Amino acid sequence: MPVNTTEQGSHFGGQSSWASLGWAALAAALLAGGAWAWATTSRALTGGAAEAGVSTKPAQRTPAPAERRVAGSPACPEGPCSTRGPGAGYWIRLGPTRDLKTLSRTAGRLSERYGILGRVQTTWAVAAYRVVSGPVRLRKAAEERRRVLAVSGLAAEVREQADGYVLDFGVFQDAAAAESVARAVRSRGYGTSVEPVRTPAYALTVGPLPERAVLAVARTLREAGAEFTVVSGR
Repeated sequence: MPVNTTEQGSHFGGQSSWASLGWAALAAALLAGGAWAWATTSRALTGGAAEAGVSTKPAQRTPAPAERRVAGSPACPEGPCSTRGPGAGYWIRLGPTRDLKTLSRTAGRLSERYGILGRVQTTWAVAAYRVVSGPVRLRKAAEERRRVLAVSGLAAEVREQADGYVLDFGVFQDAAAAESVARAVRSRGYGTSVEPVRTPAYALTVGPLPERAVLAVARTLREAGAEFTVVSGR
């Protein structure tokens, strides 16, 4: 029985085409699934790192701070004229004096020449004594008291202050002399007080310094005619 090769070939050819299409679809599905799995895994890894607070960027090294160098001076060529540690080295003290302007100029010269800084301290000392009588509320009463005391040789001036008027008998350098005048006024029946007059005194302290720096600074101060003392901190 004759066989129709054309029909058979057509039949097998159709099966082959459908098979090819089936394999192509299966391969495309596998590729798509692999891409989806890779993307999902990548998002999970990066998302998990972000949620954990871990940066996905490469770490950067922080540059070390630059070393700071300080130029030396003739007295201290290797650096600033100072020593480390409390109580070490030597201290130079100028004053006390009432001339703050001259003391400040000296501190400026030491800073410019040797690169050292001083510390200015202020103290208040009794420089004199003032004899005062009063106060009284009215100026007229103060003037009357002044005339009465002037007859006895106790001269005074009427001075106004916050709580009234007082008689000012002047300023005395000697405390005993001030107290003598106060007693004379009290003997006439008027209350009197002796008030200390305080003025500021200033002192400049420099240190601690190594021995070489102390010798250089002391030489400069002697040339300037400044009075100072050197104290060891050891």
